[in-house]
Amino acid sequence: MEKITLRKSNFITSYGAGSIFDFRTDRASISAIVLLFDNWKNSRRITEHRLAKLLNVTDFREPPVIIDEDNLSRSEPVRVKQFPRWLQCPKCRRIKDLDDWQEKSFGSYEKICPHCSKEGSKSRKVYCVPIRFLAACENGHIDDFPWNRFLQHKKDCKNNDLKLIDLGSGIDKVFVKCETCKRQRSLKDAFNRVGFINPTIDCTCKSPWIEGDNSWDKKCEKPFRAFQRGSSSLYFPNTISAISIPPWSQLKADKIGEQILHDLINSEEKDIALYINFLSKSNSGIKEMIKNGFSTEDIKNTILALKNLEIDEEKMAMHEYLVLKEACLADASDDDFEANKKKIPIEFENYISGISKIKRLREVRALRSFSRINAIENSSTKNNVVSNREDWLPAIENYGEGIFIDFSDELLTKWEMKTEVIERVKDASRLYKNAYLTDGGELNKIENKLTPRYFLLHTISHLLIRAISNFCGYSLSSIREKIYSNNSSDSNVINQSGILLYTSSSDADGTLGGLAGMAELEKITDLIKTALHDGEWCSGDPLCIDRVVDISLTASLASCHNCTLLPETSCESFNCFLDRGLLFGTDRYPEIAFFKKNI
Repeated sequence: MEKITLRKSNFITSYGAGSIFDFRTDRASISAIVLLFDNWKNSRRITEHRLAKLLNVTDFREPPVIIDEDNLSRSEPVRVKQFPRWLQCPKCRRIKDLDDWQEKSFGSYEKICPHCSKEGSKSRKVYCVPIRFLAACENGHIDDFPWNRFLQHKKDCKNNDLKLIDLGSGIDKVFVKCETCKRQRSLKDAFNRVGFINPTIDCTCKSPWIEGDNSWDKKCEKPFRAFQRGSSSLYFPNTISAISIPPWSQLKADKIGEQILHDLINSEEKDIALYINFLSKSNSGIKEMIKNGFSTEDIKNTILALKNLEIDEEKMAMHEYLVLKEACLADASDDDFEANKKKIPIEFENYISGISKIKRLREVRALRSFSRINAIENSSTKNNVVSNREDWLPAIENYGEGIFIDFSDELLTKWEMKTEVIERVKDASRLYKNAYLTDGGELNKIENKLTPRYFLLHTISHLLIRAISNFCGYSLSSIREKIYSNNSSDSNVINQSGILLYTSSSDADGTLGGLAGMAELEKITDLIKTALHDGEWCSGDPLCIDRVVDISLTASLASCHNCTLLPETSCESFNCFLDRGLLFGTDRYPEIAFFKKNI
């Protein structure tokens, strides 16, 4: 099969293992499913200690890349398998399994229709196209549409000469028909949220992206549902990212050496200092750390901190927040992280406790699993694997710049204690919880987001991103957010109230500095004022501010595409947990406002 070139980031987002990939050859359209990422033997390793510890892997692997003009790669390319297996002739409308069509040549993935192709004529070959319907379930299983079972042929019909007939726009005008028994049925009977009915068709438990998978003997209780092949609901990547922060960002395997770093981490505590002293005379990575101000004791303590690190997603966010918060008080710098303290606009001194200009940051984004039908981060769904390897996961490494804004925890705590604020968010949260749990989600993954604090910070973040796009020319889809939100009565837990807005690229030099430049006093003042002014009114009001549509699936209140919603590549929560009403209040509930009207 021909090699197709894609961006590395595609394999962590749109085209991860288990996704459907469409492409063309010179003669035919091909549809394939991306197979497991198990063959990246020599792909470049990416080190991010905290993220590796969290995901219980040793490191990460970058998608294979072309390294010379002869199209040679460091490892095997990403593999795909032709899927769906059912193809259709675009001329006579017949539909058949892959093996039932005539091959262009022996072993070819290009199939021709023998009924419509003229023998011996290259110009009169009619190539089959992938059928546009599939079936999938919420557990991640996917298979060909069950044409024969859905149609229910008349008794003794054995030919199964099927055609897919399109009589107009709309799924109700698409019919599958058997030319032998003349039975036909509209596909509108298959597109149902509760799955196939009349007859009930159980999930086949197939996972075609896993080679050799045979799941016919398994039982899946989720409904088997029909989808169009290009539906975005068929693949939701479950990614997780980490910002490289000091001191762990100094421990780079590519500088110190992978084996040496492994030996340091696994050495006895009493031997680590001796080992570091020995390495300081010959190891370039250790020499560079000492040159940058690290003492032998500092390096030892960093190794010990990594060795004894106990981490989850909350602790990882806390580590990042503390480093970013410190950058609001004093400048910070190392190879992967550089930040400068900036002045707070006088108008917002009561609301903001710190601003920092992030001149350089490194982000590692890993793909850990995926979901279908619903964007649920469900780690318990074991079949949605992207790799059978237990020691690494696919990931990409990006460099970029950004702005960090830390809001006043004292003011936020006082505001979110208001009964009216609590009640406003409670109803949305309750409905979302019920929908989320029904779809198989784990409640502990979203509890921190179902709070007034997160709703407020997330909404401000979206308004700022929209304003930044207008100010400095970055597209909305290129700017990302990380919300640091936590308020706990536990004295051992640090409250978080920050927003990191950043943009990044795979180039080691990062981006051009346009976003970080917005942190300067005059620009950040105009930026915040513009964002808040735009948030006060929406062209969809009063419908938007009163939120007259169903909120159970998004847990959002006053928000729509005219005012707050962003491309999902930018939003960390799939455009959920938003409410403009919390910023300035509503006509009905003015007391819920966080900001004063005269700002």
